[in-house]
Amino acid sequence: MNSNRLFWALLSLFGLLSPTPCAAQPLCAVLLKPAFTYSANGLVVQLEDSSRTFGIQATATWDFGDGSAVTADAVHFYQGPGIYNVCLTLTALDLPCAVTNCRSVVVVASNCAVPVNAYFEWSLAGTNAATFYDATQPLDAANTLWDFGDGVTDQSNAPSHTWFLPGAHFVSLTKWNDSCATTHGEWVAVDGNVTTCAPPGLFLDFEPNYTGDGVEFVPEIVTNDVVPVFYIWSYGDGVIDTTYYGYHVYPDAGPYQACCLLGAVTAPALDSCFALTCRTIYPYSATEVLELSDEVISIAPNPFTESLRIDLGTDAESTFIQMMDMVGRTVLSIKVQGTRNVQVQTGHLLPGPYLMVISGPTKVRRTKVIKSSQ
Repeated sequence: MNSNRLFWALLSLFGLLSPTPCAAQPLCAVLLKPAFTYSANGLVVQLEDSSRTFGIQATATWDFGDGSAVTADAVHFYQGPGIYNVCLTLTALDLPCAVTNCRSVVVVASNCAVPVNAYFEWSLAGTNAATFYDATQPLDAANTLWDFGDGVTDQSNAPSHTWFLPGAHFVSLTKWNDSCATTHGEWVAVDGNVTTCAPPGLFLDFEPNYTGDGVEFVPEIVTNDVVPVFYIWSYGDGVIDTTYYGYHVYPDAGPYQACCLLGAVTAPALDSCFALTCRTIYPYSATEVLELSDEVISIAPNPFTESLRIDLGTDAESTFIQMMDMVGRTVLSIKVQGTRNVQVQTGHLLPGPYLMVISGPTKVRRTKVIKSSQ
């Protein structure tokens, strides 16, 4: 039996998949993550499935929100402009699990006279949380709508959001006025943990151990009247494992978000519950500094107080800047695109040493930085 089949068999055996999809607990939302982007040409809307499914086979169906029939066709013609509640449902082929994600799709009668591309930047903001910034240029649209993929929306320019589950969540930003609409969506990976076992029944964490060739994952568990029954590791590159101690060799430099799912049963009732923990990790030693190009990256000042200035050497094509404390927790995460000089605000950090990791298409650098108390 391959790892995916074993994964599903374990979940069914211990009752972690309800016959009524997602009725009892949100485990289906861990496994099936429906998401989509869209583009419009007048009243014709093209939907693009951006879902993640742990490699599990699932069917996709669309409800376009205008009273038309549910279909597998991802192209739709609307009779008129408006804001439509479009839903994508993923249904596992072999097991009782289905998840639906709905978001507002804005349809206008014509295309934008001047090209406008919605875009946003984000950073981690604590357990299962992130803060967002509207970076759309130009910013002259009359309406703004954020969709965080869990049924929550926001209309401000710089919202923060906390999810119930850690891991990847599809976030979209839509900007529009009477004659023009633009949208952007991407997966946002938040670190943190959650448990559905009645507290303080189960706590799960893990520590990555960088070995040079690969990464070892050692779980740390605290239980109270619950019995762990299986472990599922997702290494962040599409590979899953079902061992107690995880080990994985990554094909490329990171960052990657690794997650551990622990299924358990409660005593004496034998009800099922689970814990999920996700952490951003890197496939190199924490003391290693890699320069994969001749570009020079400068970080100043070091030590720092309220902010850091980073010169990436060239305009960034998609660079991640992350900081971790000395126990491996990610305390800051920023995605940078199309700029060379970055100002990182660090007022929320406590004084002490941190590991800064800068990773992009042509460079990965790790260096130690220190926040001063004055």
